[in-house]
Amino acid sequence: MINSSNNIRIIPSLLLNNNRLVKGKLFLNYVDAGDPIKTCVAHDSQFCDEISIIDLNAYKNNAIPNYKILEQISSEVTTPILFGGNIKDIKTVEMLIRNGADKVLINSNIFEKKLTKDITNFFGKQSLVAGIDIIFIEGKYKIYNRGKIIDTNYIDYLKKVFDENVGEIKVTFVNLEGTRKGLDIETAKKIIEISPVPVIIEGGTKNLKNLETAIRNGLNSIALGSMLVFSDNHIFKVKQYLENSGIKVRLRN
Repeated sequence: MINSSNNIRIIPSLLLNNNRLVKGKLFLNYVDAGDPIKTCVAHDSQFCDEISIIDLNAYKNNAIPNYKILEQISSEVTTPILFGGNIKDIKTVEMLIRNGADKVLINSNIFEKKLTKDITNFFGKQSLVAGIDIIFIEGKYKIYNRGKIIDTNYIDYLKKVFDENVGEIKVTFVNLEGTRKGLDIETAKKIIEISPVPVIIEGGTKNLKNLETAIRNGLNSIALGSMLVFSDNHIFKVKQYLENSGIKVRLRN
């Protein structure tokens, strides 16, 4: 068995839009994906290792993150929650932590040094997760930030992010998001190899075998979206498959 010291994490990735969950493809064409509270309770009961929630409405409309839904979710689950969406200042972070977030996801504001310093000083380095979107275009990966492509080497960008004293990074492959075409395992491995902190990989998980292959190649924290929404897969089924394949995962408290 792959040893549990590898800390295999299977993380449902949820997009919140007002009081509903949605799911799309390539950051477009969103459809309803259910009730956020019921969905989180179901994932929690099946021993997911973390829940990632991004407030799409807050992100798109420059709105305050939906802390009321967060509070309702956190009161019903014991699984750690990563929450993101238009987080600009320490007051917002404090509000989210107070209402149940264990970590906050900072994307476009990751180089706001006062913000990142305040987060680590008040809540600890482990509470700060950098969200990085990369897009494959013109034969190479570039950074994708708020709908704009930044023509910079993604590895150099990542190294700058590490200098912000983040506790973790979450990398989303934009070209693969929602497509279920298969994880880009080789690129993910390169990112993990240079990262001094844990890395969550998201985008493109095709099926259970693709997930198993990724884990065997060192991708030990994977966020699942479409694979859980648009198929008969669920967290417990995923974990049972992995355990039966010789990969040690958490299947009970």
